[in-house]
Amino acid sequence: MNRGGNKRARGSRLIGLGGGSCAGKTTLAKKVRARLLPVRSEILTCDRYYKPLDHLPFEERQRQNFDSLSMLDLPLLGRHLRQLKAGLSVEVPVYDFHRHTRSSQTEVFNPLPVILVEGILIFASERLLRLLDLKVYIDVDDDLRLARRIKRDRAERRRSPESVLRQYFATVLPAHKKLVEPTRALSDLVIRGEGETREAVDRVVARIKTLLNLNFSSGKI
Repeated sequence: MNRGGNKRARGSRLIGLGGGSCAGKTTLAKKVRARLLPVRSEILTCDRYYKPLDHLPFEERQRQNFDSLSMLDLPLLGRHLRQLKAGLSVEVPVYDFHRHTRSSQTEVFNPLPVILVEGILIFASERLLRLLDLKVYIDVDDDLRLARRIKRDRAERRRSPESVLRQYFATVLPAHKKLVEPTRALSDLVIRGEGETREAVDRVVARIKTLLNLNFSSGKI
């Protein structure tokens, strides 16, 4: 376990990146992070905060609906976001997607000037919504998100296309329609997440610059 103290620094600005599964939240976050330099930033994914399921047999863990708010450790995530805003380091959980449970390890997360908080349900919780300084929703058509999810889960999580499809239509898509899509109206900025993303990155970076009250020549950070 990595050990991090509660060293107080300047508090972080929290930028929420929401949208459906495989909308491109992580990709956008990485590009925004690169463009923000020399301003330091980090990406915090809400997937780290799935609840531990060690008490369940592996087969039962596989059947859980991971697109439900009840699967997220919202009190821990909310506490960590408040601590980061207050300038405190936190120990973030590490989730094991192969075992469908939380790892015994943690990672130290420091309160950098900008924290990009990404997750499909980041805007679905009122307690989290209140902590975010900027809310960006990535909008992508359902068919494209499904194609991306099949590709990702086969490569990164060693799942068969059949299992991905079963989960998508049983839980992922219904949860998207009920919990994720309505949060589009709660966002400060809506961008499209397909094709060339330069314009989308430019728009997000510009809003963050305004939030930080930074002025850079030629629009570059």
